[in-house]
Amino acid sequence: MATGMSGAWVAACIGSLAVGLWSLPLAAEAAPAPFEHSFEAGVALTRAGRYDEALIQFLAAEKAGDQSARLYFNLGVVNYRLQRYEAARAAFALAAEDPETADLARYNSGLVALADGDNEEAARWFRRVSDQAGDAGLRALARRALDRAAGETSPADTVAAQGSLSVLRGWDSNVVVPVGSISDLPSSRRDQFTEARLAWAGALGDAVPGLGYRLTGLAIEYDDIQPGDIAALEAGVDWRGPILIDAGVGVLAVGDNGYQSSLDIRLQAPVIDADGVRVNVDGGWSRLEPMDDRANGLEGSRYSFGGSVDAGIRPLSVNFGYRHLINDRFAASLSPKQDRYSLRLRLALGRWVVRAWGRYIESDYPTQRQDEARDIGIDTAFRLHSRWELLVEANRLQNRSSDSRFNYTTERLYSGLRFYF
Repeated sequence: MATGMSGAWVAACIGSLAVGLWSLPLAAEAAPAPFEHSFEAGVALTRAGRYDEALIQFLAAEKAGDQSARLYFNLGVVNYRLQRYEAARAAFALAAEDPETADLARYNSGLVALADGDNEEAARWFRRVSDQAGDAGLRALARRALDRAAGETSPADTVAAQGSLSVLRGWDSNVVVPVGSISDLPSSRRDQFTEARLAWAGALGDAVPGLGYRLTGLAIEYDDIQPGDIAALEAGVDWRGPILIDAGVGVLAVGDNGYQSSLDIRLQAPVIDADGVRVNVDGGWSRLEPMDDRANGLEGSRYSFGGSVDAGIRPLSVNFGYRHLINDRFAASLSPKQDRYSLRLRLALGRWVVRAWGRYIESDYPTQRQDEARDIGIDTAFRLHSRWELLVEANRLQNRSSDSRFNYTTERLYSGLRFYF
């Protein structure tokens, strides 16, 4: 693809999420003889896929005095192909200092971050390109890449994946059937389970830039506690413009029967979006409808508002969030008011990504009952192949209530594989 510039050389570019290869034609430069031969040899070797040899030639050109944007752009390409992601980042950062290569270098920086498992950094680069790039085709490509980076459904090395399927085998110290009526108490027994997760996301087309779709699913089958089997499915659409607008519908089933359906709408707006720091405010509305007698206490509307802060310095990123929820009078038997605080840490080291999180939840009830829940956990993903990851996860949830019937602790440990498609 062209960017409106012409010239005698074309630098091969790393693969995009949607359209294969992106090329960068640039005007020929009158380069001094000491490094021109090495540079041209590096370009030819890159086109031939001989990236180790191309890297040697480009480094030789740099040592001989070449400090052009075209050189650093190509150094970024070959370092990416060799999975030398930190070196690729540094090279594209230098290429981004030149206006002619800036937009593509920033887009490629997003692909490098995605390849290195850092979706947050990738999203920042894609968002900047989608807002500022001069080429309409590149802006559209960045918006599609942003949808996938934000949805965390792309694999670590940017194969053209839109979805993922995870299957895990685990152990639960104290089975708790979720969400909210008197029958949903812990079983006070241990059990083993199999858990499957589905995630799918993509763009709906270019007619409305930023418009995308998503589909998520969860199924948990316990070995011995059949009424505790859980299945959930949610589908939605979102528009990632200046304000994120997200709408979805969901169904939850416990055992063999439908349990609850929901309709959700959420708005999110950035108030600060500087390099390395993003602050959002958000609000939402949910309508809950029971699907059988057990969920009668869950009928009604739920309102929420809050915010989040994202910050990061490679290879660590941090997210802090707060949300206040209010249930209307129909759902008051569940919890009229609730405050949720969360902290997430993410460490990306090449093929290895580690996440740790903590949540603290306060709930107030009309009967003067008060609950405090603490949930801490850690998970790690190690890339085995371009489409496969090994997962290990653990968490501990402790609920303490002024009503002793609702005091419980449960621990979960599970591992499995994730496949991207």
